[in-house]
Amino acid sequence: MREKAGKQECSNWAVSTLGRARATEALWGFLRLCPGALLAVSLTAGGLAAWPQAAPMQEKGQAVRSPSQTASIFRISDVHLDPFYGCHLTYSGTPSPAEVTTCTDVLQGLFDQQSHGWKTSPSAWEQAFQDLCSRKPAHPQCEAATYSSEGDTNYQVFHNAIESARTTFMQRGSQPDFTLYTGDFLGHDFDHNYNEYCSHVKTGVAGQDACGLALTKQFIDQTLDYITWKIKQAVNVTGYATLGNNDAYCGDYEIMTDQGFLKKTASTLAANWSSFPNAAQRGIFEKGGYYRVQMGPGARLLILNTTIYTEKYVQQSFHDYCPKPASLFDYSTFAVANDLSDPAKRSSLKNKLMTGTSPQGNVWMDTQFGWLVGELLDARANNEQVWVVAHVPPGRDPYSGDLFFARSQSQDFAALLGNAYLASSIAGYLCGHTHESEFKVVRESGGQSALGFVLLAPGIDGDHGHNSSYQVFEYDPAKLEILNYWTFYDNGGTWTTWKNGGGLKSFRDAYGAAIAARSGSSGPFPKPSDIVVNTQALDLLFQAMDCDSGNTRTEYARQYYSLKSDSINWCQQRPAIASILNHVKQSSCSPSVPPCQPLLRPSSDK
Repeated sequence: MREKAGKQECSNWAVSTLGRARATEALWGFLRLCPGALLAVSLTAGGLAAWPQAAPMQEKGQAVRSPSQTASIFRISDVHLDPFYGCHLTYSGTPSPAEVTTCTDVLQGLFDQQSHGWKTSPSAWEQAFQDLCSRKPAHPQCEAATYSSEGDTNYQVFHNAIESARTTFMQRGSQPDFTLYTGDFLGHDFDHNYNEYCSHVKTGVAGQDACGLALTKQFIDQTLDYITWKIKQAVNVTGYATLGNNDAYCGDYEIMTDQGFLKKTASTLAANWSSFPNAAQRGIFEKGGYYRVQMGPGARLLILNTTIYTEKYVQQSFHDYCPKPASLFDYSTFAVANDLSDPAKRSSLKNKLMTGTSPQGNVWMDTQFGWLVGELLDARANNEQVWVVAHVPPGRDPYSGDLFFARSQSQDFAALLGNAYLASSIAGYLCGHTHESEFKVVRESGGQSALGFVLLAPGIDGDHGHNSSYQVFEYDPAKLEILNYWTFYDNGGTWTTWKNGGGLKSFRDAYGAAIAARSGSSGPFPKPSDIVVNTQALDLLFQAMDCDSGNTRTEYARQYYSLKSDSINWCQQRPAIASILNHVKQSSCSPSVPPCQPLLRPSSDK
């Protein structure tokens, strides 16, 4: 649920001369955006005009609940904006003259020679990109569709995605409750590419270029500021974000606590998206990159920094100016699988974890897991439902079959996810990272009973061979239950919107018949219209895909790649969907699924 809207934001919702058919939608949308506001309403022959007066002040940190039972979420992930798109065509040691020209066309427009630094206004960045595309419409940044290996997301693809989202929510007649961003704002190899081209930027000072740590950090900060600002131009609502493995000053999988990145990013998220409900949660983010959002009575978001659990982070050799932390993990006191049957022990463990501190008295990255367990225990004690939001998901990579997390961290997460007491409070895990529209089923240690699910977002970045995509969720705010969702995608330069077809089929339309058939008349979903996106539905969908009932694998491939492919390698997908560690459900098909050959597709760096 979004935080309360400001007075100016509510005033901007004033509506005039709308047709009668849209008047009710407009008024309802206003009431959802600004609950408690007083309206002076004038009905005319042409429609409805509404002028909001100041709404009563809400208690600081308290979320506002939508008056409706259903609401929507703008779900966007893995933009990987690449200001260097088209520059690094060869990744050679020395950029070619053509590459230098391509890159400096962009960078020079973003540099302010008067201040001798990068432009600090996101609107100035927007103007620089627009001016570039006006002067040089054939520039790589201005291409309408990018599916190449020559970069990540260029300006035009990002711009078109945001315009599609803006149009979609206008056509729906209401703004979403909030934006949910599941990581990776920055393009791959961001620091490498910056260092390749910074020396070619004219700064206005003789003998001085744009290289150096201070200007590198500023460029990263301004890129994040621009991305979040531009997303807000489409949906002017609160946004909640987790950081991805590429989001750091130091490089890929090199996020640090003491280089100022988290504090500066917190300032950006607070200014553009009002991400933090109070100073305490902002302070936790500034120390470790994670935080809690209380969504109202009975619901909360727990937003994690899971990059630190990955094998690549554990094995990373950090830059000289980014020394590797001395200690990354300390799980010895958390005892996830123990001490949960006795209420007194649960209470003691919860209190210990939720107030856990380092010797310096601060919450650090290596206490995040304990914080998470404490929050889940607290949510369970208060009968609350939780969405756990992260970038890198637990479980297996469908590209390689490898675990995303390091072995010990995978085991700890498997113990947490497989704990029935804690799982009862988790409404779902929402992640990004793979760039495809995937799901995973969380199982108990025996592998049969499903305890939860992980839903992965497609990415705006199309470098993994799929169409650039975002999603719109419909959900029940009180239950944190996803009722349905739609995927909107870039089809060769033309983005789908709500009015021109809604992108791919909705979850219910794509999978409803297969899930209902597996459920049967006595099951939880006797009709497709009964289906919601929960653990039971996704477990039934996995069973249907295992047996390929109704060509469900073909439909999944279309969703997975956002319509770009009709086939998937089931031997790759099955273990990624069916397990978090080694808890793989046995096939229910007859005859059973034949043994799979070793995985051949190499893992890619996401």
